Amino acid sequence: MKSELYEGSLRVVFEEGSDSSLLLIWQGRSEERDPADFLNPFLSSIVEKVGNNRLICDFRALEYMNSSTIPPVIRMIKKLHLDGKTVKIVFRRDSLWQNATFRAMRAITDTMQTIEISGEE
Repeated sequence: MKSELYEGSLRVVFEEGSDSSLLLIWQGRSEERDPADFLNPFLSSIVEKVGNNRLICDFRALEYMNSSTIPPVIRMIKKLHLDGKTVKIVFRRDSLWQNATFRAMRAITDTMQTIEISGEE
């Protein structure tokens, strides 16, 4: 079930977790000018594979994400929410840019009961 996306210095890995969760692990740097071109198809395929599992989106290994990366991520989260899926988004709370980015994302997802955003070490 493992799927991987490599684009520039960005790597996104989708795999089974240690329990019934699925992991979407973001690594490297997302600095492409229009990442929606490759992220939307990849993330749409992930939405189709989630099934009844919980999805954990782990951004802790992501070094940088430009503002153009955020809309495809939010699009995926909204679709999962509309489908009634449970999603946990994990970021590095000691990273200033991740704190700012995911604080804004938390404001967008605040009314989505199946979405959790958590700053961790």
